Amino acid sequence: MDFEEFTRRYWRANQRDKSPNTFNDYSRTFTRFSAWLADHQVDQVEAITSDHVDDYLNDLKDAGLGPHTISNQWTALSSLWTWAAVKLSLPHIIRGSVACPHVKRQQPQPYTELEIKAMVRATAYNAPWRGRPEVASKRHLALRDKAILITMVDTGIRATELCDLEVKDYDPKVGQLVIRHGKGDKIPALYEPGEFVVSNAMLKKAPGLRDQLHELREETLESQGKTVEQADAE
Repeated sequence: MDFEEFTRRYWRANQRDKSPNTFNDYSRTFTRFSAWLADHQVDQVEAITSDHVDDYLNDLKDAGLGPHTISNQWTALSSLWTWAAVKLSLPHIIRGSVACPHVKRQQPQPYTELEIKAMVRATAYNAPWRGRPEVASKRHLALRDKAILITMVDTGIRATELCDLEVKDYDPKVGQLVIRHGKGDKIPALYEPGEFVVSNAMLKKAPGLRDQLHELREETLESQGKTVEQADAE
């Protein structure tokens, strides 16, 4: 069996259980590994060995790819052979034979209250004019960008997840924002109706952040000619 047919069978059985992001990530790995196999004149799945996978991952490192990217490639290939071991009775050439690249995961540092305030306020104006640094024009997308930043701070969603949001994903009656295609393919982020909510962890890291978000919301509503009470009553 050639590798293209091998992956075609894998996707026929597994695509419905993978999120679009996982499908795209795994597909890129399979395409890259297939090209590597062709360059090394390996044309049958049964001929692929643990040494081939090791050499492939080492070549990725030599090409300048980082540990996280290489680890993702290992995960995709391991998933492929896990399926093959069960469904096609092929030996699992990765599990127990090819070590997963070690990834040192750094704990992300949350933005401080002042940093968040600066970012949100920066959405209001374009960069100062050349030669006249005291002059800056207002941005017509300021409200949109404020909403983007506050949503990201409030929910902790990834940029790709935010880009996938649609109006139908927000239910104002229960104050629920459904993040489609996140990890697990559906991660609900809950809000209290009429106000922004941040996690307890974020509140501990940045005392006063909730008050700051309320202040930003008041400013946004004020620019629309509304008060908080009027917005909550709608």
